[in-house]
Amino acid sequence: MSETVQPEGFLRISVLMTYVSYDPRGEVPSNRAPRDSPFYLHFCQLISPLGSSVSLNTQPDFEFEVDGVSCKLEDLSVLETNRDVDVASNDRVGEACHESDSFLLAQSNNRTVSEFRISQTAFQKMYEDCLANKRMQIFDLRFHNDLQRADGFTVECSEPEGPDGTRSQKLRLKSNYDSGGSMYVAEVVGQTSMSVTEYIGKMGFDPVLQYSKSQYEDFEPSDFVNLNEYIERNRAWLQEGKVTHPPERVPHSEGTFVS
Repeated sequence: MSETVQPEGFLRISVLMTYVSYDPRGEVPSNRAPRDSPFYLHFCQLISPLGSSVSLNTQPDFEFEVDGVSCKLEDLSVLETNRDVDVASNDRVGEACHESDSFLLAQSNNRTVSEFRISQTAFQKMYEDCLANKRMQIFDLRFHNDLQRADGFTVECSEPEGPDGTRSQKLRLKSNYDSGGSMYVAEVVGQTSMSVTEYIGKMGFDPVLQYSKSQYEDFEPSDFVNLNEYIERNRAWLQEGKVTHPPERVPHSEGTFVS
């Protein structure tokens, strides 16, 4: 019996707020453009879209096509823009998402990037979450054929039956193009937050450990004797909410610490 394929599918994605460069509720600093996001986000993992709460489930069966090749989402650069200020973001996501928060997934030249396009209200809420030490942001995404910017990009979602008789979502983003990269659009239909400690308890996944390892490998910060010390330094402010060093000594000059 063939699977029923729908033009709509859902996905959850979690990110860690690492740095905050300014308070979005006030004036934009002179060294920042109005369209610049105050947040630096680190991609953590994909989460099952089933159920109303975030919990440990089977990893989502999700793949997207780029130049005729099916890809899994294993690493992702995460950008963010204020859709109330950045008018150009309307053109990037297309007409279907002009009036709603949205998510853009693209790949070109072997680099996968994403952009969350959210409202000023959502920016303010994220800042308040950070002050409350809720650095984990979980976005609920809705992919649909009607949201895609070209007919060549399509959404295929099914629920195949597994060996144990249970069904789970299988989401595929497909492209008819053989070159030029890919670009898929989703609507943000939900956004929740929690602390790193709560997230680890629910998911059995340590975002601070993942972030620290990736940063240490890329930058090899000279301020730290070894990886373990670097992890604990990051855990103190990302998980426990402690300010561990003054703003002028932020590693890699990425922004200002907020506890």
